[in-house]
Amino acid sequence: MNHSFDKYLSQHWIDIVDRYVDRYLIGTRDAAPQTITGYLYDLRAYLEFYRAEVSTDLDELEFDKTTLRDFVIYLRKKLSALTIERRINGMFSFWNFLHIDLSYPEPVTLSSTGVRLKKRPVKTEPLNEGNYKKLLRSAINELRSFAEN
Repeated sequence: MNHSFDKYLSQHWIDIVDRYVDRYLIGTRDAAPQTITGYLYDLRAYLEFYRAEVSTDLDELEFDKTTLRDFVIYLRKKLSALTIERRINGMFSFWNFLHIDLSYPEPVTLSSTGVRLKKRPVKTEPLNEGNYKKLLRSAINELRSFAEN
């Protein structure tokens, strides 16, 4: 399976990424194609960071508190808190796979690194009469469907 990591990784790591997709994301997590694409994009972003800021030798790839904190600092230069959180979730997925399948150290929490991401509150609109009726009809249809099964 080609995920365009050839320019970053040795064959050993390419095989690990393939196992991550096939056995973990598809096999264990039953991830949607968009999720897989997003998580691979997150991994590629981490590899670019690692090669630029930590080491050009990706065979020595590390996932630890310090590197995770530095990755967040690196991402803050160009991304919003929500996008950073999304990237970190993708990295935790890969790190969790490494822990389960390859006995890597257990993933750390973002809070254990001392990093805090400020989220902007999501603005919500109050329900107007039209949206309220639409929501109510949808709920009634769901209940009817549930009762029929």
